[in-house]
Amino acid sequence: MTSNFNQSSFRNTSLCVYIGNTSSFDDQTLTDYCSKFGTIVSCSIDNCPNEKRIFCDFHIVEFAINQQLEYFLNKSIHQIDSIILDVKLYEKLIENFEILNIDRKLFIGPIIDLNDINMITEFYKQIDPILQYYISSHGTQTYVLIEFSNRQHIRTIIQQQIIPKTVDNKIFAIHTAIHPKEFINKKLFATNGQSQICINGITDQITEKMLIDYFEKRASVIACHILSTDPKCAIVQFANDKCTQKFLDISVIRFYETTLSISKVPDHLTSTLLPCTNDKETEVYYNDDEIDELLEATRLNSIHSLAIQNEPILPLQSIEPMRGDSPEISECGWASPPRTVINHCLPVDQPAQRLSSQPCITTMDINTDAIYQTIVIDTDIKPIHNSINNILHFVEEFQKQLEQIKDEYMMKFSKDRVSIERELNQLINEEQIAFEKIHRQLCDFRRRSSTKYYDHKRKYS
Repeated sequence: MTSNFNQSSFRNTSLCVYIGNTSSFDDQTLTDYCSKFGTIVSCSIDNCPNEKRIFCDFHIVEFAINQQLEYFLNKSIHQIDSIILDVKLYEKLIENFEILNIDRKLFIGPIIDLNDINMITEFYKQIDPILQYYISSHGTQTYVLIEFSNRQHIRTIIQQQIIPKTVDNKIFAIHTAIHPKEFINKKLFATNGQSQICINGITDQITEKMLIDYFEKRASVIACHILSTDPKCAIVQFANDKCTQKFLDISVIRFYETTLSISKVPDHLTSTLLPCTNDKETEVYYNDDEIDELLEATRLNSIHSLAIQNEPILPLQSIEPMRGDSPEISECGWASPPRTVINHCLPVDQPAQRLSSQPCITTMDINTDAIYQTIVIDTDIKPIHNSINNILHFVEEFQKQLEQIKDEYMMKFSKDRVSIERELNQLINEEQIAFEKIHRQLCDFRRRSSTKYYDHKRKYS
C-alpha cells in the first residue's frame, strides 16, 4: 500500500497510534514499516521542536481508515531491526499516560568514540544489572538510550548526577526522554455546553498546563485550550456536568495573583470546537461526595483570597451550627479529609452582643447550607500583620518534604547497596586468590613429599 508522508498535525485522532522505541531508526524506516498495513496520513512527533527531537523515543502515526488501524493493532508484536515497538492507541494514551515506560529512559552522550558505549552501559549496570540500551542517532549526534527497570534509578541518577567519565576525564551529558504529554494536546469537543466553562482574565504568564494542573486537583479535566483569537480567554472541559455547574456558581477564582472570572461558553465559541466523540470509556469521574468537597473548598478559598486582596483589615468571622449539643463546623482541605474545628462562639439562642465600643463591621457569610445560620458579632478592628496560612500550601509542603525524605532514603539505600556489592566482590576475589595460593602450596608439598619418599626408597633398596 502507498503512503502519504506528512509532518503536519493530525486530522483524526481516533485513527492515530502511539509508537514507542523509535529513536534507533529514522522516520522513513518507520513509515515504510507502517505502510505495510495501510495508507499513512501522517507520521511525526507532534509539536516537538527540532532541537528536542533527538530525545524523543516515540512517534504518532495516523492511518487513513479504521480498517487499516485495526489491521495494525491486531498484530501482537511489531518489530523493526530486532527492536520491539511499544504500540498504544492514541485516544487511550491521552487519558492515561501512566501506561508508558518512557519516564524510565535516559539519554547519555553525545558519543564520539564507539568504545565509550560499552563503558557507559557497564557503568550503569552496577546500578541496574537488567537494564536495556539502544543507540540513538540524529544527524551527526549519537546518544546511548538506556531503559532502566525502575523509575527510582532515574531519579537517583539525576539528583546525584551519577555520570561516567572516560580515561581522558571527558564527562557525558544526561537527558531524560521527552514525555509525550508535553506536546500532545487534548482536544476540545463541541457539546451541549453543560460540561465546559469559559475563563476570562488570562495573562501571558498563565499557560494551559497551569490551568489543567489547577483544575485536575478539583475535578476530572478532559481538555483545556487558550483561544488563539482571544488569548485572555480559555475553555476548560470537564468529564462531569456537576463539576461545571459548581465552578459556575463560584464565578471568580484567585489564580497566581490574578483574578479570573468563570462563565458559560458563548455560542459563537462553541461552534468553533470539534465534533463530540462521546467516548465514555475513557472518562474518569469523581463521585458526588468528592466533587462537593473539592469544589466547596475551592469556593471558600476563592472568597478568602479575594477578601485578602481587597481588604487590608479582616473582620473576625463567626459561624455557628443550629444544633445546640456541639458548636462545631466542618472544614475541608485540598488533600486531606474533613476535620472538626471547634468554634468558641456564643450559643445560637443568645442574641448578638457588642464586644467593644469601637466602630464595628459585620461578618461575611461563607456557608450557604441550610443546616447552618450566621450570627453577626461586632468586633474590634485590629490590623493583621501576619498572613493566614493556607491549608493547601501546608499540605503541598508536607508532601514535598515527605517525597524528599523518601528520595533521600532510596538514594542512600541504592548507594549503600552498590558499595556493599563492590566490597563483597572484592572480598570474594581476595578469598579466591588466597584459596588458589593455599592450593598451590598444598600441591607443592605433596610433590616434594612424594619425591623424598621415592628417593628414600631407592636409597635403601
